[in-house]
This record gives sequence, structure tokens and C-alpha cells, in this order.
Amino acid sequence: MTDEPQATTGATTEETSSHMEQAYRRLSRRAIIFTSLVILVVLGVAAVIGFGAISRRFQGARDLDRAASLLERADGVVLDVDEVVRSEATSEVATQAKALQAKLPSARRDLEECQRLIADAMDKVTEDEQRHARLLQASVAARLKMLGPASVILEANVKAGQALQPSQDGWAIVLAAEKLADQSVLEYNRLTRPGVTRSTQLALQAARRFGAARPYFSQAASAFPEAGFERYVKLIDAKIALLATSRQSNSAWLAGKIPAANTAIRRYNAQEQQVLKLAGALPATPGTAVADAYETLAGAATKLYDAARKEATEADARLNTF
Repeated sequence: MTDEPQATTGATTEETSSHMEQAYRRLSRRAIIFTSLVILVVLGVAAVIGFGAISRRFQGARDLDRAASLLERADGVVLDVDEVVRSEATSEVATQAKALQAKLPSARRDLEECQRLIADAMDKVTEDEQRHARLLQASVAARLKMLGPASVILEANVKAGQALQPSQDGWAIVLAAEKLADQSVLEYNRLTRPGVTRSTQLALQAARRFGAARPYFSQAASAFPEAGFERYVKLIDAKIALLATSRQSNSAWLAGKIPAANTAIRRYNAQEQQVLKLAGALPATPGTAVADAYETLAGAATKLYDAARKEATEADARLNTF
């Protein structure tokens, strides 16, 4: 009877050991499954992070490419502006400047968009690309500095170019009229009937020439008010009035009315002093009037433009050697 309990105890031990082994195996499998799940989650997160980083990197590169493209497009306007700014004022240059005025806003928008794209790309790209982006940013910033004063300079070019030719044409007519007026005085000083008669004819021709010059200076004054071409208009009007007095004196002399002729001559002499005063206040030529007004209007802007242009040239050189 003592052997049977011993047999039962051994069987129980074996059963217990078997249950423990099964439990252990189940625990091990759970541990393996859990570990595998953790690894999958980690790998998934890493994949997402890696994909996001790569995506950001590509987006940054695309932003820089887009910025470079916009800079190239804006440069078409910037280079045309530079050509006009560095040219002498003519009617052709005035036409170019007027066309470029309409293009400045779009070029400025392109450059401002360049700045935005570069700023957005800075924290997405590699360090090497960041260095390139900073150089690109410097070129963009310098061009924006150029376009600021360029608008003032273009406006001055438009005014100068539109005023220069009519003022020069008008001045040529004035000089021809002056010669006729001088000949009229010489003929009068002969104090002969043929001479005074000829003087009257010449004075009338001179007055007509002065009158023909007037619209040119009116046009120039409208195109470039800052140049003061109304001074030339006043001189022309004074010359026409002076010649009218001269003809009055001639008519009185030819009619034998010497006192009336002398009275007209005294009036003529007083008017002539006013004419000389008006003439003395004029610039040497209409071209000088245009140049002086241009400097007043655009001189400071030109200095700012030149400084920004130098900055852009240096920035481009650094960018090209990167």
C-alpha cells in the first residue's frame, strides 16, 4: 500500500511540469508577438519619419528651383531697366522706359516670391543647399534694391526723352527767328524808306517764326514740367510783343509821324531790357535745361541704383563661383 501513493506523487509532478512548460511556451509566444509588434511599430514610425524628411527635402529643392526660375524671369526686366538707366535720354529711350514702367510690378512680385520660397526652403534642405540658398537670396535682395530707385529713374527718362526733341526743334526755330529780328534792326538803322520797309517785313517774318516755335516749348513743358520750359514760352511771347512794337515804330516813321515813332522806340527799348533779362535767366540750351531737371529728379535715385547694382554684381559673382 505504501507504493501506490509514491506512484501518484510522481505522476502529479510530471503533470505540473508539463503545465508549466506549456504556460512558459505560451508566454514566450506572447513575448515574441509583442516584440515583433513593437519592432513593426518602430520600423513604421521610422519609415514615416524618413519619408517625411525625404519629402521635405524634395520640397525644399523644388522651392529653390522655382526661386531660381523666377529670378531668371525677373532678370529679363532688370536687365532691360539697366540698359535704359545707363542710356542717354532720347525719344526712343523714353518709349522703352514707359514700357518698362508697366513691367516693374510683375518683376518685383517675382523677386518677392523668390524671397518667400528661399525662406521656406532653408530648414528643409542640406547645409550645402542652404549656402547656395543664401547666395541666391543675396542676388534677389540686391535686385529688389535696384528696382526701388529704378522707378524714379524711368519716370525721369520718360519726361526727359519726351521733352528733349520738341525743345531742340523749337530752339532751332527760335535761333532762326533771332537772325531775322537782328536783320530787321539793321535795316531800320539805315533810316531810309526802303530800309524801314524791309525792316517791317523782316520783323513780321521773325514774329511768325517765334510763334511757330511756341507749340514746341509748350509740348516740352507739358512733358517735363520740372525743366521749366515755360520760361522759353515767356521769352517767345516777349519777343513777339517786342517785334510788334518795332513794327509800330516803323509804321509811324514811314507815315512821317516822327514823335510817335520815337515814343514807340522808347517803349521798344524798355521791352528789350525785359527780353534780355528773360533770355539771361535761361540755361545755355534746352538740352541743359533737360539735363539739370533730370539730375534734380533722378540724381539721388541714380546713386542708390548704382550702389544696388554693384551689390547685385558682387552677389552674382559669388553665386556663379559656388
